[in-house]
Amino acid sequence: MASNFYVNQIETHNQLAQQEAEKQLDTKIQQATFNLNPLPAITLNVSKQTGNFHIVAGAFRVEENCDTTVAQLKADGFSARKIGTNKYGLHQVVYASFETRAEARKALQNIKTSHNKDAWLLVKKLD
Repeated sequence: MASNFYVNQIETHNQLAQQEAEKQLDTKIQQATFNLNPLPAITLNVSKQTGNFHIVAGAFRVEENCDTTVAQLKADGFSARKIGTNKYGLHQVVYASFETRAEARKALQNIKTSHNKDAWLLVKKLD
């Protein structure tokens, strides 16, 4: 009988200790949650690409391939983006878009020399 009494005391003690530990853990989690330092603000200078002169990098039937190409060109330092699908249902990717034909031709020449000899100039007003 004495051993049952002793076992019950140990179980009660363990339950109280577990409850106290959980309470302390909850308090620490709340403190950690509410004591987050604010993140510093950053400013991004993003300019919307405009213009009717587009240097085409490629056209893809599968949109995921289009997304992969855009990501790779951006990693290479280009202002790449998707410009929609053409009349054949292909997703088009451009290196960049330009306001004037002269800017576009200069950029096209550089791209053909350094990156892709098959790049070409598309003159089209985008919606």
